[in-house]
Amino acid sequence: MKVIDGKFGKKEAEESSLIDKLAYASSEMVASPEEKGSFILMTESEEGLAQIATDMSLPEVFLLFEVIKHSLLTNPEQTTIH
Repeated sequence: MKVIDGKFGKKEAEESSLIDKLAYASSEMVASPEEKGSFILMTESEEGLAQIATDMSLPEVFLLFEVIKHSLLTNPEQTTIH
């Protein structure tokens, strides 16, 4: 499992825009334009509004969230973070 941790929550001298952060995270995760797969995109606005976009079904999303949670809780040293 690969978790992208861009340290986006840390305030820097000049904060990047959300679209720049998403472009960076995508470039770190997808090796080629021909790569196939599904996606889950979660964003949070400055006002605290969280949004999720995905091409997966609701049961697939819940299952993936449980797998991610389990992996982070039981094997954090085995989880790849960029």
